[in-house]
Amino acid sequence: RITGHYNINAITTTKHLSYTGTTCIMEITTVSLLVICSPLCMAIYTSNYIHPDAGISSKEIIQKYGYPLEVHTIETEDGYLLETYRIPYGKHNLTSKSQLPVLLVPGLVCTSLIYLNLGPGLSLGFMLADEGYDVWLANTRGTRWSKRHKFLDAVQNEKEFFDYSFHEVGIYDITANIDYILKRTNFKKLFYVGHSQGTTSFFAMAATKPQYNDKIALMIALAPVAYVFNVQNPLISFFKYNLPKIQKLAEKNRVYELLPYSPLLASLGSLLCNDYAVTQIFCASIVYFLGGYSPNFNTVTINASTY
Repeated sequence: RITGHYNINAITTTKHLSYTGTTCIMEITTVSLLVICSPLCMAIYTSNYIHPDAGISSKEIIQKYGYPLEVHTIETEDGYLLETYRIPYGKHNLTSKSQLPVLLVPGLVCTSLIYLNLGPGLSLGFMLADEGYDVWLANTRGTRWSKRHKFLDAVQNEKEFFDYSFHEVGIYDITANIDYILKRTNFKKLFYVGHSQGTTSFFAMAATKPQYNDKIALMIALAPVAYVFNVQNPLISFFKYNLPKIQKLAEKNRVYELLPYSPLLASLGSLLCNDYAVTQIFCASIVYFLGGYSPNFNTVTINASTY
């Protein structure tokens, strides 16, 4: 199972140059480089417009906007050490309003940042805290801030460490978070918000460990996924019909982690996807290809999103 990215001098012909095949190829190459480099140069020129929250972590964005932060390490039954963040109350509240705790769980390869990256007043994590809720932000196994295990190293034991699916996330990660939060807050129930795989894993937990249904006051499913048989997305369809071959190829090449965090790609994303970069449309197109087109997609904050 795989879990879970110069200076150019224009060449022209003159009376001193014969228009040879080599010169023609050089001209074509130069024009091609200009076409390729122009958007990049424009992106560099507009780098001053990079979103101020680009490249920031969940902990950093919570602290940046003046919200209280607690960092909790939660151990799962199978030994994974998960980093969960807590915003116990809002920016202008001294304490919570004794509301039930809310657990926010992200989707595939995403982190808790997806509930924070739009900032206060727009991101669900901040909005719930401002309404007096006790907000808990999960980072499931294998993601950027939950790459620890009691006995396994994510690099040295990569094959064993990443041998899981949404099923294990549901029956181990989510249950561990629920039990920890309820014990910590002395409540018997909590609210659950899941996005994409965060809903799939919840369904797996609720079906295989039905006793946890009694611990959920309300489950809110954002972009829920239960079955993929009728999915129209071409990329998902490709993976759906070729998964055994892809998995075999990945294992043959010792690729076990899906889309790991890359500082280089994050920096390029900030540069090429900012709101004034001519290349932003390509960034948006990638998102549309993966998740479908939406007229409500907020392209302004693409470069503030990382995982």
